[in-house]
Amino acid sequence: MSSVKSEFFQNKMAIDNITGDFETTEIGPLPEDWQVVRLGEVADLIMGQSPPSNTYNTAMKGLPFLQGKAEFGNIHPTPIKWCSQPLKTAQPNDILVSVRAPVGDVNLANREYCIGRGLSAIRAKQKILDTYFIYYHLLLAKEKLEEEGTGSTFKSISKRVLQEFPIPLPPIHEQRAIARVLRTVQRAKEATDRVIEATRVLKKSLMRHLFTYGPVPLTEAERVPLKETEIGPIPEHWQVVRLGEVVQFQTGKREKGGARTDSGVFSIGGEHITEHGQIDFLSSPKYISHEFFRCMVTGKVQPGDTLVVKDGARTGKSTFIREIPITGIAVNEHIFIIRTTNQNTLEAEFVGFLFRSQVAWEQIRSAYHGIIGGINRREIANFHFPLPPIHEQRENASILQAVDQKIEAEERRKQALEELFKTLLSHLMTGKIRVYDLIKENEEESL
Repeated sequence: MSSVKSEFFQNKMAIDNITGDFETTEIGPLPEDWQVVRLGEVADLIMGQSPPSNTYNTAMKGLPFLQGKAEFGNIHPTPIKWCSQPLKTAQPNDILVSVRAPVGDVNLANREYCIGRGLSAIRAKQKILDTYFIYYHLLLAKEKLEEEGTGSTFKSISKRVLQEFPIPLPPIHEQRAIARVLRTVQRAKEATDRVIEATRVLKKSLMRHLFTYGPVPLTEAERVPLKETEIGPIPEHWQVVRLGEVVQFQTGKREKGGARTDSGVFSIGGEHITEHGQIDFLSSPKYISHEFFRCMVTGKVQPGDTLVVKDGARTGKSTFIREIPITGIAVNEHIFIIRTTNQNTLEAEFVGFLFRSQVAWEQIRSAYHGIIGGINRREIANFHFPLPPIHEQRENASILQAVDQKIEAEERRKQALEELFKTLLSHLMTGKIRVYDLIKENEEESL
């Protein structure tokens, strides 16, 4: 993370740790040259009001209409309805706060909006309060604002509560400097998000090309002789095989009484495999005991396995296992382990990419059945897949692995930026870090 931090701040701004004079306030220790004020003293608050339902439309007539948090994005909202007769509006750069179930989420208005009763617009008094400073502070203060909510079923907060909500107020130049630092990191994260999305689009396009023409340049694709098959056009020298002819299938289980959540051997279920073929174990960790793992006959994961969700909401989602921890990994009864039987005929990683291709997904959707939904072993064994010569399989896999490595590197960068943003948000908003060089720049710019 230090390399990311230096990238944005080296030769650009000085961030100094402050151990100087602090004073105790109702919202915690703050620098003695900061104030604590009520939000209503430094901003105008506009509470939303829902217009008549017969004025709603999806034909983009009138103003975009925001009813509540449902339309919020990462920073700016995305409207899905419009209103021809707005009653209350938010202006560009107003802060939008969710005031009804849930309470405390914030977005920034990027244009004029009609706002319903689930929202309030906060309009900073510019000579006293910087818009981005209060936006970032409200991000940090979400839980405290949520605690102000009342109501047994659905919590809400009133205009009075918002007006009386205490906030820190550094000098205006310092507010702008704090906001500038945070916006720099946030924009870097947004740029990284765009790179990740563009690389994923590239990967989808590459997969269509590689599984249709093989590992040839785009300019030579038209020269590849193709043949029509039950899975679409493929090069003439490729075969089509049933999956059950070239791989083994396993599934696993968990101990009676359910999985542990504290320690043991990782136990992967459908909830752990993401849309993009990754394993998300941190959000809902599940374990089995080491003793139970040692006694398992099937369900132990090996490097080179492809894991496929066989039922439930994530049916068909898959991931390829390149390495495993020393303690091992197991799967539960909702996961297929797909293991190649002959590496000289079928490259394991080629199988992993096949299960994320259009060829696989068309067959998964066709086989999907039942109230809960899923695919069984007989059905997946009858899936038909292309089988290129082994050297072409490896070349295809190598090309796609390089794209995956690019995505993984950008995701690590994104995670580092998110951690940096959280750290800076907390420290800058409490005065534990001061941005003196930027304060000086802002003062010079205002002269």
